[in-house]
Amino acid sequence: MSKDKSEDVLILYPGVNIDSSMLFHKTKIMLISLVSKDKDKYNMVEGGR
Repeated sequence: MSKDKSEDVLILYPGVNIDSSMLFHKTKIMLISLVSKDKDKYNMVEGGR
């Protein structure tokens, strides 16, 4: 289940402009999971902020 949700979030990162509020709203755990899987993706979101 967690894997499915993580994939959905990853797809949104590169295509859509997301705000930190949105990310936190989803769940802090998701962010941690993304960092562990793809640090670059998380970095992109932080920088685009």
